[in-house]
Amino acid sequence: MTDSSRTRTFFDVLTLPARLLGSGLAGNGNARVRVDEDAYVLDLDLPGFETDALEVTWDDGYLRVTASTAERSYDESFHFPSVVRPDAIDATYDSELGMLTVTLPVQTRRRPRASDPGPAAGQGTAD
Repeated sequence: MTDSSRTRTFFDVLTLPARLLGSGLAGNGNARVRVDEDAYVLDLDLPGFETDALEVTWDDGYLRVTASTAERSYDESFHFPSVVRPDAIDATYDSELGMLTVTLPVQTRRRPRASDPGPAAGQGTAD
């Protein structure tokens, strides 16, 4: 017997990039998202901007990226799941490559370490 909610959650994680594409990245050829073990990473091709012309903000599940010069501007919002830790979002811009990389760490469940003691002897389950 399988836990259907666990299976559904597993498949939800696998399909997340496609759902993100459908809700914010569709038609945006300069944006790519990947799912790392503990973060979502959004790469945006934004050549021709200076670092101080870029602004990255987070508001209730939406990451907004804006940039402007005298000649052009960029303004796009991307929706991410509620597991993102807003206080840990980090953005870096490589002006030579014109690449903005935004790392959005996710909340993770604490897993017991191998050194964590289990139930004390004699305190296991009742027979």
